[in-house]
Order: sequence, then C-alpha cells, then structure tokens
Amino acid sequence: MTNFGERIALRAGKLLVVNDEAHHTHEEDNEWNQVIRRLHEKTPLAAELDFSATPRFQKGAIFPWTISDYPLKQAILDGIVKRPMKGIAKITPVRSEHASVQYSGYLAAGVERWREYREQLKPLKKKPVLFIMLNSTDDADDVADWLRTKYPSEFGGERTQVIHTDKGGEVSKTDLDAARKVVQGVDKEDSPVHAIVSVLMLREGWDVQNVTVVVGLRPYSAKANILPEQTIGRGLRLMFRDLPSEYVERVDIIGNKTFLDFVDDLEKLEDLKLDTFEVGKDKLRIVTILPLEDRKEWDIGLPMLTPTLIRKKSLAEEIAGLDVMAFQTIVLPMGEDDPRSKTFTYEGYDIITLKKEFEREYQIPEVQTAQEVIGYYARRIAEAVKLPAQFAALAPKVREFLEHKAFGHRVDLEDPAVVKAISTQMAHYVCVSIFKKALQELTIEEQKPELLEPARMLSACQPFPWSRPVWEGQKCIFNLVPCDNDFEREFAKFLDNAGDVAGFAKLPRAFGFTIEYTDSNMNLRNYEPDFVAIDKSGVHWLLESKGQENLDVQRKDVAAIRWCENATALTGEQWKYLKVPQKEFEALQPSRLSDLRAFEPLLDF
Repeated sequence: MTNFGERIALRAGKLLVVNDEAHHTHEEDNEWNQVIRRLHEKTPLAAELDFSATPRFQKGAIFPWTISDYPLKQAILDGIVKRPMKGIAKITPVRSEHASVQYSGYLAAGVERWREYREQLKPLKKKPVLFIMLNSTDDADDVADWLRTKYPSEFGGERTQVIHTDKGGEVSKTDLDAARKVVQGVDKEDSPVHAIVSVLMLREGWDVQNVTVVVGLRPYSAKANILPEQTIGRGLRLMFRDLPSEYVERVDIIGNKTFLDFVDDLEKLEDLKLDTFEVGKDKLRIVTILPLEDRKEWDIGLPMLTPTLIRKKSLAEEIAGLDVMAFQTIVLPMGEDDPRSKTFTYEGYDIITLKKEFEREYQIPEVQTAQEVIGYYARRIAEAVKLPAQFAALAPKVREFLEHKAFGHRVDLEDPAVVKAISTQMAHYVCVSIFKKALQELTIEEQKPELLEPARMLSACQPFPWSRPVWEGQKCIFNLVPCDNDFEREFAKFLDNAGDVAGFAKLPRAFGFTIEYTDSNMNLRNYEPDFVAIDKSGVHWLLESKGQENLDVQRKDVAAIRWCENATALTGEQWKYLKVPQKEFEALQPSRLSDLRAFEPLLDF
C-alpha cells in the first residue's frame, strides 16, 4: 500500500476515491480510513464517493451523510432485483445441541424447494443454489456434514461449500481464496456447487445470481451485527439479467421464527409487504416458453435485413452549412430590466416557470468569459444529438448565434453584461434546444437495405421464462404463446382459431427481431412488432395489436410498412403489415384473418 500511495502521489491533480461496499466506512479506525488518510497526506483528496446496498446503522437508521437512497422496495418494484417470497412453515424445532437435528425440518424444506427449482430451471439451463445461514461456524460445519451425508448425490463432497466468517463478517483468512473462487464460479454450468453454508459473509463482495432459496437458521438482533437487507440480499441478484424477458424473478425465504421475525423487520423498514407461500404445499412453477420439435410445421422464418436507418458518425459538413440567422426563435432578454423579460415565453413557458423548470437540468457552472459559455453550450448540444466529437464544429456556430441572432441584434461578447445574459438558464435552454432541433433530423441517414439471411427461424429462439398471460396455442412453434396483456391473449386465440391462418407466433423479445425507426424527437429506436402470421395463400403478416396509441405509433407503422416492402423485394415472398386497434377489433368480432383487412385504411398516411 506504501508503494501504491507513492505512485498516486506522482500524478498531478486531486484524488477521487470511489468505494463500494461502503456500509462499514463510518468506522473511523478501520484500515480503509487509515489508508485514505495516508493517501490524502500525499495527494489532496477532492472527494470520496461511497456506495452501499445497506447505508444503515445496525438499528436501521440511515446514515445521516447519505446523499441519495434507492430503497430495496423500489428496486424490487423496478425489477432490478428478485422478488423475495416468504415461506410459511408449520415446523417445530427439535430440542438438540446439534443444529442439523434442531433445524432438520427447515433444512429438509429448503432442500425440497431447491429440488423444485432444479426441475423447473432445467429447460432454461440454469442451476439453482441453496444458501443456508447459521449462528456459528460449528453449526455451519454440522449442517454441511448433514447435507453431504443425507443427500450425497446432490450435496455430497464439493457440492456443498462452507464459508466461515468471523463476528465482524470477514471471511476467515484461511478460507478467503477458496471463498472467492467459489463465489466467482458458482453460477457457471460446470460448477459442482449446489449449496453454500455460512454464518454472515457480509464484507466480502457477493455477485452470486443463482441463489433461489435462502434458509435462515440463526437469531438476528442488533448484537448480531447484521441488517435484514444483508440477510436476504444473498439471494437478490437477478439470474436472468441478460435475458430480455418479461419475467418476475423470485427468491424463496425459509427459516425459523426468529429469522422470519427478522424478515418482518425488513417489511416494516421498507414499508413493503412480501408475498408468501406455504412450505410443502404451494408447489413452484416457472412458466417456460420454448419451441417444440414436433411443431416444426408451424415454424416461421423472418428475413434478416441490414438497417435502413443509421446514425451518422460526423455532422461537420451539416454543421458548417447551418444558417443560424434563419433559425426561428424568440429574442432573448438582456436582463431582468429588459422589457422583454416581463413577457418572455418559449415553448409554452413564461419566464417564471422556465426558471423553475430548468433549475435542475440547465444550471450552468459559474463563468468568467463568453468563450466558456460557448464551449459549455457546444458540449451540451453535442451530447443532445449524441455526437460528442462534433464539439469543435459546433463552437463557431454557437458563437455566431449568440453574437448575431439570439438578442435580435449584434452584441459584444466581451461585454460583462452580455456574458451574464448568455449565461442564464433561459439562454442555455433556448440555445441548446434550437440547435438540437436543427441538427436532429440531420443525424439520421437512410441507406439501401441488403438481405443478410433469407429466413431466421423462430425455432432458433432460446427458451425463456415468462410471468405474464399465455395462450395454449396449437398453430404455433412455441409450447405457449407469451402475451403482454389480456388483449394480446385474445388476439392470439383469434389467430389460433382463424381458418385462413396457416401458422402464427408472438414475436418474443428473446428472439431479437426489431425494426429501426426514429421517434418524435428524431432519436433512433428499435420497434418490436407483436405477432407474425402466415395465411393459407402464403402471405406473411406482421401484426400489431394496439391498445393505447402515442405520438410514435405512426412512425412505427411507417417503419413496419417499409420493412415489409423491403423484405418482399429482397426475398420474393410477400410480406404485409397490419395494425389492429383493440376497440375496433372488439367491435368487428372477426373470425378470419382476412376480416382484419377492414383496418387497412388506418394505414393510409
């Protein structure tokens, strides 16, 4: 560490420290803070940013120096972590000095739940991990031996790993390297580990994603030096974080009464009510969507085309050609005494609401010269059009706009009063927005599509879990039709029963089929059509079942029509697009796919 400090001291500038797992940094005498002090003596510390999943004292109060808190409840609702499920068990502990005997009922329940996950996750090629937390290292060793002996084929030998920690939550030095190796590799398919038994395991980093069952068998209290979030946090990491699927992941929590009382404390702390399941009665079911080998006759292939819209890498020529004097914009006031400031409006904002609206996003750093303002605005414009490399080309145009156009007449940018006027939040907003508007349409370039692959088959889609409605379709390559809502389910049922439909499928996000389009702000986006179908005459259909519509729906329609035209021209197979509004569909009550052609006039733009 001495050499590290010396190396840092050789560098110019101030020091920024970023600290993860920072829930213990308030302990002034720990080694971490001593290292920071030694570094600060050699290189001035500009700032220290601390990050922690548990920024709380042991009694639950949040650290008073916390700047921003993203609570566990919100993370659960946002789908950032698994949803904990509390197991309700009618199990009576056995009086015994041996943890494996005393808690045998809970341990057996945990194993049975782990087995359910193992079977349900097999089609998804995921391996569940059982995590057991105990009161002492002796108890941990005892339970690990019990698992290995009672369930040798599942938890024997290295399939059960014990990680010892001391009272402070530090992994024992003798186990540290082995513990790190276990944690880093446990999620891999070839890892033999099925269970981890430990006491605390708080301080050491933890990124295990496959924990599906947590069994807590220890008395938790303030003296235990542990928080509720840290307890169930062992199983909160998402298992399917890289799989684009509408699936709500869960981790099941099983434990004795004192442990579940501890989980109750978490519910009170987070103002959160966890769902429950009855241990041994409520069986686990993970709905898995997968293509079936015996349904190949309903397999559908979608041609893969190169994008027709791409973002330009440079706008230097376009920026140079901008005529800022032709910009349609209001005249900025020179100051609060300017009569224009009394009636100043822009895009529906008066001067008062504009100030309030942009206090957060448009707070310009304190400046001394016009060049600083110009440079700052040029950077913000380059960021807004997602072309940061265009700063050098933008700066002269920003100068021209502020000097000759913004105030209705030429101004002297060296005048302190002018510097103050161009530094206001209103000037900032108007300048950035007018350039953004002028440049956004120029950032997208059209190109001629090419055929990459004649038909990428839906049967190539990898299995994925699903938590929303499904339809048990027959004319579909998948075992179930995944639906985002009830209308999609009704529409899937209609396609399945329509006599002129030869085959159909919901286009799952896991398949990865998208069509590029530009939204109303000229951002390049990807549109995911809802369904694909083939009618009995051989025509391929992209179908969009639409409930509510927004500003971008027509842009998606245009993009889908263009894609179908290109796919038809490049493959020789006919592709068509149709949008099916929910209200009109329910009023029409169609029985055949051909009936939906009544909605074609909706696409006459």
